[in-house]
Amino acid sequence: MTGRDWVQRIGAISGLHHETAANINVRGLPGYGLTPSVRKYSFEGAARADLEWRWPDGSTTGYSPSSAWVNVEGEFTAAEKVLRLDESLELPGTPSEYHFALLRTYEFLWPSRRRQCEILSDIERLCLLDIQLVETVPSIINSDGVIFSVPAFIHLIQLYELDGYLEDAFHLARRAAAIGQNEDNVNRLEKRTSESRSEDDA
Repeated sequence: MTGRDWVQRIGAISGLHHETAANINVRGLPGYGLTPSVRKYSFEGAARADLEWRWPDGSTTGYSPSSAWVNVEGEFTAAEKVLRLDESLELPGTPSEYHFALLRTYEFLWPSRRRQCEILSDIERLCLLDIQLVETVPSIINSDGVIFSVPAFIHLIQLYELDGYLEDAFHLARRAAAIGQNEDNVNRLEKRTSESRSEDDA
């Protein structure tokens, strides 16, 4: 699977585990169950293909139901933003769209983590899901050999390290390095983890 292939929900991506949140009425969401068609065309001599989504009212758009739902304009609280994201992950879309939806949401939450401690669990959950997603579909962050940064790794390693969960931070740093992310953290955290173990054994 590539980042542009579509699925009915994020949990349908082979190799990725994700359970639907209990508070979501999936069948009541707009665009649930839609199937796209493929529009083929040529651009600058190269063959291209895009997905087109036809809605019940007859309108056609390049935005998937997932992307259309999560990117709605408006003012949202942290809880509303997270719910909107969780709902969008249950709608048809592509792995790349799910990745950017996750990224935008945890980046929205990140600046409020100190004054709203209750959102830390949401930040952790969304970052871990995004990490699992890019590990499962690495083409999302790899474009012609250029590997793009995944902020989820940076945020979680920082949180774990500050809270003293050095083993978790080190494990995450190794996962990040395996897909070309923040390799420098591995040696640094390996040293800190080793020092911590020595202190515990003293």
